[in-house]
Amino acid sequence: MELLLPKGLSCFPLADRPDTAAFLDGPVVLAGLTDRQRVLTGDPGRPETMLRLQDEREWENWQDVYCTVNQEESIKFLPLKQIGKERYTVYFPIRGEKG
Repeated sequence: MELLLPKGLSCFPLADRPDTAAFLDGPVVLAGLTDRQRVLTGDPGRPETMLRLQDEREWENWQDVYCTVNQEESIKFLPLKQIGKERYTVYFPIRGEKG
């Protein structure tokens, strides 16, 4: 059996709070390195309005580090499994883009 999990950035809202969501890189949950609650501005249907790859490729290795874009403050996102003693959060409140 072969299981293919597509890689790509997605936004996963909480069932009871659709304005609060986590970010995933394929099946991998991303954690934002921050010590307080941050509200992100963007379109949950288009997570690239809030996050982008920091460095897409380093030498022969593909990177999985993201950072925020178009936000008041920059936040670095790593796969949850790589977090050690850093302070982090997984779910972020999201408000729509300013029009």
